[in-house]
Amino acid sequence: MCAGLWCLVEGDKSCKTKLDPPLDGTECGADKWCRAGECVSKSPIPQHVDGDWSIWSQWSQCSRTCGTGAQFRQRKCDNPPPGPGGSNCQKASVEHKVCEGPPCPKGTPSFRELQCLSHDRQAGRKKNSIWTAVNNDEKPCALFCSPVGRDTPILVAERVMDGTPCGPYESDLCVNGRCQKIGCDGIIGSSAREDRCGVCNGDGHSCKIVKGDFNHTKGRGYIEAAVIPVGARRIKVVEDKPSHSFLAMKDSTKRSINSDWKIELPGEFQLAGTTVRYVRRGLWEKMSAKGPTKTLLYLMVLLFHDQTYGIHYEYTVSLNVLLFHDKTYGIHCEYTVSLNVLLFHDQTYGIHYEYTVSLNVLLFHDQTYGIHYEYTVSLNVLLFHDQTYGIHYEYTVSLNVTERDDVSEEQRAPEHLYLWTHSSWQDCNVQCGGGMTHTH
Repeated sequence: MCAGLWCLVEGDKSCKTKLDPPLDGTECGADKWCRAGECVSKSPIPQHVDGDWSIWSQWSQCSRTCGTGAQFRQRKCDNPPPGPGGSNCQKASVEHKVCEGPPCPKGTPSFRELQCLSHDRQAGRKKNSIWTAVNNDEKPCALFCSPVGRDTPILVAERVMDGTPCGPYESDLCVNGRCQKIGCDGIIGSSAREDRCGVCNGDGHSCKIVKGDFNHTKGRGYIEAAVIPVGARRIKVVEDKPSHSFLAMKDSTKRSINSDWKIELPGEFQLAGTTVRYVRRGLWEKMSAKGPTKTLLYLMVLLFHDQTYGIHYEYTVSLNVLLFHDKTYGIHCEYTVSLNVLLFHDQTYGIHYEYTVSLNVLLFHDQTYGIHYEYTVSLNVLLFHDQTYGIHYEYTVSLNVTERDDVSEEQRAPEHLYLWTHSSWQDCNVQCGGGMTHTH
């Protein structure tokens, strides 16, 4: 009966209801009464009820079908709703997060430009009219559009669609008409931030900042300034002062910026598995990338004539893979090989040998360094008179560099890289029966 109050009106034969529940405190059974539409055991009715949130709804569809957009979810303050004298729910009832669709096809207009084009069609303008989006620094989340050939932009809408980037080279997004930062947890407006090492809400102690300066006074053409290692984050390259020279970059797959004597327009470029932002303001340039890099990234400068030219660069690398300038690292490996060869009828002859390889590698750049080598060994064993029997095997070994703390200063000088090789096997010391043979 607590779900709805039914009443019998005098003169009617059946009960009627307005579907409203009876008032809280209406008796509904032995030592029970109605409360919030349910029949419960009697207990003191609280003076007030604070509101609490319901569970979140499902995330909405992404605001874009390609590229970066936004989606939202909602919750209500009805679990329970605030009662007389109770407080409302705290924090937001709507939450937004970033969503990623497949990459937009090359040449696709930006999300902001698509909104200008959509408004142009809705306004029924001429088919040959073309409107372009214009960013306004004071109102980054308002939609300003300008017909081609017209200098003054027009305010088309006070708000761009949710998920529109605040600027052409910014990762912040507009939501509800406000430019909001994206937390490293993917939630728009979240306070979660990556530390300098790329760890969400980290303490910044799991990596090291590598800084360097490159100065040059003579020469023309391309000059390598630095090699940025795999796994680098927060890459920044800045010219010391405006100059007539240019910054340049390329990765191991030959993707590049300002290479082969071709100067690019400022913008975003995909190099080494990350997005590199290239900014040029007059004669001053800078490059930056969030990382992490997937391949080596080569930083270069293009000089056109003798001049005093300088740049500053920095990036972070994980302490787990950090190698320091001019530091010698030792590699040690050892293994054992046993061979069993049938020499005569019903007789087994065994060969056993083992050896150790030690390698020293001198590193000139901060980078993760690995060595891979392979080799082939061929063995010839005399089985019977005038008969040669051959055994062939090969294998590969991959080594990862680990730091040695016991390296002296004298050992830090450049050294050659040596690998073991094998000579051919010498003749057996007997003509028949069991004997021995050697190799070096």
